[in-house]
Amino acid sequence: MLRKNKRLSAAEKTFAAEKGSDRVKKISLFEKKLLCITATTLILLALAALAQAENVNYENAVEKYYDIDFENDSWESAQGNSTINPNTDGHFKPLTTFEQDPVKGNTVVKITGSGSGGNYGCIRDKSMSITSIRENIVIWYELSFKFIDKTSAIRLEAGEYPFMITEEGKLLIGGLNAGGYVGAEIANLTLQPGEWYHLVVAVDNIDKWAGSDVKYYAWLNGELLTTGETPMTGCTVSKGYASSVGNFGYWFFIPSDGRDIGVYFDDIKVYTTASRVKDNGEFCFDPMNIFEGAVVTSDLFRVEDNIIYAPSDETVAELSEYLKAGDSGIGFLDKTEAIDDKNAVVTSAVGKTVIARSDSGIGVKKYMIEEGNRLYTIESATWMMEDETVIDKVSDLKAEDKVFVQLGVQNETSSEKTGVLVLAAYNGTALAGCSFKDISIPAGGDTVKSEVLEINNAENLTLKAYVWESSENYTPVLTRVELAN
Repeated sequence: MLRKNKRLSAAEKTFAAEKGSDRVKKISLFEKKLLCITATTLILLALAALAQAENVNYENAVEKYYDIDFENDSWESAQGNSTINPNTDGHFKPLTTFEQDPVKGNTVVKITGSGSGGNYGCIRDKSMSITSIRENIVIWYELSFKFIDKTSAIRLEAGEYPFMITEEGKLLIGGLNAGGYVGAEIANLTLQPGEWYHLVVAVDNIDKWAGSDVKYYAWLNGELLTTGETPMTGCTVSKGYASSVGNFGYWFFIPSDGRDIGVYFDDIKVYTTASRVKDNGEFCFDPMNIFEGAVVTSDLFRVEDNIIYAPSDETVAELSEYLKAGDSGIGFLDKTEAIDDKNAVVTSAVGKTVIARSDSGIGVKKYMIEEGNRLYTIESATWMMEDETVIDKVSDLKAEDKVFVQLGVQNETSSEKTGVLVLAAYNGTALAGCSFKDISIPAGGDTVKSEVLEINNAENLTLKAYVWESSENYTPVLTRVELAN
């Protein structure tokens, strides 16, 4: 009977580590139940890890007004000279709570509330004025945000009024002119509920367009945003201002107009630099790659765009061993719930979500797991005696018989794959002997044969074969096959 399994047991790994030059030995009893004990360590590490690397631009800031990540469950500024708080001040006071977000893997602030038409929720701070930060500097605004159930209108009433989001999820970059918002809309972009975004806006008061209009540069999830003005001005958009703008008092302004609001915020920064954003047409500031370290790759599973293909019987624990990402690693979600280490070993991977955080701990990429074959699969297995007589069932074997296995292996990549073919004999759960053979699988696939293995004891016998990545790496690269009664 041909049966596919997946993972090498701790016993087999120990046996392999102690193998001699002849590559065939016997070992004592080991417990098969140790299978997969290290399979999902990466998940816990991924959910806890959050690198805090800063971009060079921020490190060289002239002034830092805010740097808030809510890890202390408060609005308290980690750096700079200001603290912002929700404030009624004639408007409705939004409810703020702090929650652990399973996607970002850290504490974020949740703002909810409702108000009648014309009322606004706000986060207020009067510590800065436009005139004090506007001249001969570049002002940078950074934040991560996620709408809960629906998009809400939000504008950042700070300095140059750098951005506005409409109730329809449209993003405008720009500012005020004679008291009215005149930001230019980003084409072909509609923000969606349930997704984390990271927005960076640079307001260049040094290199002004036509000598008077402020230049805006904006990046969403690390991508430079453009408008109809961009080909002409070289920036996202440029705007002028009336002299009556005055001081700002509201850091976030969230118009309700009778609609309930619900939005998460994180990674809030406001700072200034003394160098223009572009010099001779080239960016002086290289924006932090918001997805650096969040790109998932695998030697065994196909990853295309934001889809990972895995067999239907692959567990989360098994899949996790083969997925590679940056310093922050990966985690798994079942809808919106994180899959813990205990459940990972029994939960099917197909239909779940893989999350990979950037090395900075800000950007997040999501991958859906869909059903598909591994890149390397065993398509056939023929068990034979040393004289090439086919073995129909393991009960036909007796002590001192010599056997080997011939595998038809499919290689769906464009390059040769090398590995070690392992043939193992068990008496019950006791590993009784193994043979090892270095093999290579060309692109497209090939037939490979194991070394011959002598049966020492045929009682309660099972034969298994698998392919390791190398003699130093005992993680199976291919599904294993088994011959039993």
